[in-house]
Amino acid sequence: MSEKLLAALAAVAALPPERLGDLAALLEVRAAGRGAHFARAGFPCAEIGFVVEGLLKMHGVDARARPYTCAFVSEGAFFTDYDALLTGAAAAYDITALEPSLIATLPFAAYRRLVAADPDWRRLSEAILAQAMLELVKRKRQLLTMTAGERFRAFQLQEPRSFQRLAQHEVAAYLGISRVSLSRLRAASQRDRRRSGG
Repeated sequence: MSEKLLAALAAVAALPPERLGDLAALLEVRAAGRGAHFARAGFPCAEIGFVVEGLLKMHGVDARARPYTCAFVSEGAFFTDYDALLTGAAAAYDITALEPSLIATLPFAAYRRLVAADPDWRRLSEAILAQAMLELVKRKRQLLTMTAGERFRAFQLQEPRSFQRLAQHEVAAYLGISRVSLSRLRAASQRDRRRSGG
């Protein structure tokens, strides 16, 4: 099993070694080329994913045909469309690889059987869902209460690895602004760094 996956599981909730063996038997690790889809809007989403290597985005198009990005997912993180998994509804957005990636996947049906049969897995499931909920709340708070400039600075500070790897239009879609506005924010940030000697 991937050392990154083991470390991520340990960070979320401690699991006995025998439980990790149960997980290893269910995992499938597969390569995803740039542009490959883990989930598609309007279709079922039946797996939980973990990024061993690479970078993905969760994204869609709003009622005005404008692209938006919910989140980026990089190495060491779990991801899925949790609403679709928990309710059985179709996925609300796409999950797409932005660069060649290595993804460990776990069928949700098998995961649910583990959780139902074992308290250790129940604790892990609760911890993963709580982590996803906290990320969602943080994202909504940023969109509702922060200016574009504040969101830009927060993204730089909180997700520096993703920020450095993303094309400008990807960052703009995540921040909810145009590429022109993003260019202005980048220029202002560079001026600020020069003034501060950073």
